[in-house]
Amino acid sequence: MGARPVPERRDRHAGEGPKSNALWPVSSESVNPVARSLTSLSARRLARFDLGDIAGVVGWRSPCVFVANHRSLFDFVLASILSEHLALDFVTPMQARFFKPPLVRHWLTATGFHPVGGDRPGLDLHGLITRCRRTGESPIITATPRLELASDPVQVEAGFALVARALAAPVVALSIAGTDRVIEPRRRLPRLVTPLRRPEVSVRARLVCEDASDHSRESLRAMAVQALSDLLGPDSGRQSAE
Repeated sequence: MGARPVPERRDRHAGEGPKSNALWPVSSESVNPVARSLTSLSARRLARFDLGDIAGVVGWRSPCVFVANHRSLFDFVLASILSEHLALDFVTPMQARFFKPPLVRHWLTATGFHPVGGDRPGLDLHGLITRCRRTGESPIITATPRLELASDPVQVEAGFALVARALAAPVVALSIAGTDRVIEPRRRLPRLVTPLRRPEVSVRARLVCEDASDHSRESLRAMAVQALSDLLGPDSGRQSAE
């Protein structure tokens, strides 16, 4: 009997994504419910979540494009929390540099993260748009805080509007408060807290528009900035940048 052929080794970055198996099925465009549930459970051990009336704001609108302010790395676990709360599938763009360690890349892919910000960011956005059209996932795009202008506390990149217009989707603004008390800005590990002293993470939502294709990119950006500024309140200009 001849020897079994050795399977060809493939580059995971070539578009196929991490390998799958029966217990832990993962592809470059699939979210593993076990991984997402474990992420949500771990997050709830570190913080209490007040989600307000997000379900009422989102309502029947699916998929949506969510644009949120960014305080710390703990912001990124919100996709798992909101997925349970809203019964929606989310995809979250994240800087490609975080996907370099194989184990981290496997976990990020399984919990719905999409690498962007590589050498060709335009193609990154195109891939995100194509993914959302194929899967029906709702992207959560975070905005960068601006510390120098209290009147414009969040910098919403134009790429968010490009994605929203291409999908012709409703846009919902999400304000996030309290995540920087779990993982401090510029840090990657959470604070150690007892179950009774977990900080509260508050999330609020506001509908920006029903159909992004009805608005220009600059108009969408201005509306998103205004919605986030209103939700964040007068202290938004002093939030911490990562």
